[in-house]
Amino acid sequence: MPPDNQLSTTDNKALEKPKPLNEQLRIAYDPKEVLKRAQGKLNGLKKEGDEEYEGKTTAQDDLFKAMTLSEFKNGALLVTVIPEQYKTFGIDLMGKLQEEYGCTTPSEKATAELATVNYIRTLEI
Repeated sequence: MPPDNQLSTTDNKALEKPKPLNEQLRIAYDPKEVLKRAQGKLNGLKKEGDEEYEGKTTAQDDLFKAMTLSEFKNGALLVTVIPEQYKTFGIDLMGKLQEEYGCTTPSEKATAELATVNYIRTLEI
């Protein structure tokens, strides 16, 4: 065994520099990377009814992150900030507002979502 101050040639991997933080974040949150990982996870999921099927995801899960990339269609983030009894209504209202006002750009769609969230908060009050 080599002395403590020397590394053997088999420890070369230990000498590799860790990736810079900006590179780690890019990999963790880059939409293309998230979609790749989510697709891999989807391919490995069991079907509903199988013993190992899990129908829920967490906010840290790549499937959830992938769903947020279509936020203005599915309201994945919208439903995380409103009470349970308004979730279906909220997704429906957001879609109807987008349709009624002809929202095509992300900023227009985001405004429709904000209007939905605030309308529901007003109902709660």
